[in-house]
Amino acid sequence: MYAHGYGARRRRVAVVLAGLMALLGVGLGLAPAASAHASLLFTTPTAGGSVPVSPTVLTLIFDESVGLSGQAVRLAGPGGVVEPLGAVVRDRAGSVVTAAVREVLASGVYTVSWQVTAQDGDIVTGSYQFGVGPSVAGAVQAGGLGASGTSGQGATAVLRWLLFAALSVALGEAAATRLTRRYRPDGGAEARRWMPLAAWVGVVAALGLAALIAGDGSLGSALTHPGPGRLSGQPGVLALLEAGAFTAAAVLARLWRRWAWVPLLVVVVAEGLRGHPQAFLPGWGALATVVHVAAVAVWIGALVFVLRCVLAWRAVPGAGRAVLGAYARLAGWLFAAVVASGVLSALIVVRCRRCSRPATGGCWSRRRRW
Repeated sequence: MYAHGYGARRRRVAVVLAGLMALLGVGLGLAPAASAHASLLFTTPTAGGSVPVSPTVLTLIFDESVGLSGQAVRLAGPGGVVEPLGAVVRDRAGSVVTAAVREVLASGVYTVSWQVTAQDGDIVTGSYQFGVGPSVAGAVQAGGLGASGTSGQGATAVLRWLLFAALSVALGEAAATRLTRRYRPDGGAEARRWMPLAAWVGVVAALGLAALIAGDGSLGSALTHPGPGRLSGQPGVLALLEAGAFTAAAVLARLWRRWAWVPLLVVVVAEGLRGHPQAFLPGWGALATVVHVAAVAVWIGALVFVLRCVLAWRAVPGAGRAVLGAYARLAGWLFAAVVASGVLSALIVVRCRRCSRPATGGCWSRRRRW
């Protein structure tokens, strides 16, 4: 009886430790995605400053390539009167946005409101002020570039969590199935497959992210006043590609279950292409994010499937302990991949941000020192 009680306690401890590892994996997996968004670096006229005569063009320089979303730049004069602007365009790199000022601006304080789509699909908004005329220098609101925010941040966070959870369950289950098959006891029940359901959840999450882009950060606007043209940019294309990949995985999970994991690799690559390290160092940044996302997804999803197998085999002495030991060895390698890729991603972002330059990759290609 003592041995039975000791074994039960060991199983409970193993489950608790596995749960803590899963929480750590979630934190490490989502940290790069939450580390930054498109930020406004410089403006002309200077934010918070004043110019003696009316400017002919407004220039906004961001730290990464951005997409033009809805009314990208809006200019309001004294009393909130909207001033007409010309076409809003980007440079070849996509990080410099310009808008021509159509009319001569009278002396006063002007507010520039901007809205762009970051490479990860977030709709980022902000505003700043500048003055025209020598007599308004002290009237311009202090604060430089002002504050920026993400439109639809709550909905975006929920949908990103759902997409990552769906990817983890589906991809981790595919990896853990081969692991648990070797330790499955005779007569042991097979854990129920969650991959089809997870794949359909991924479809809903990816389509929701696409809807946010089409609706300028609002799901309501996506239904009432959608902008399909906004999906032609990289974030929109990647969201639709992820929806298609999850759909293919759901279909294969019913027809050819053995190959259902293959379309999920498209989702992993898409996450790498829209990750922030890719914006700062194309190629290597995407590779670091791909390794990071894949390792965390397999780590968490495989753990969920292994724990379900442990519960299903609880009547067979030693079966659960054996499969947990096998998972622990796999988790060690995955943990190393997560830490290495996470550190590399952080170095890419931090180093490029220290340069305080648009994300053209110049600070790396020119081997600038810290």
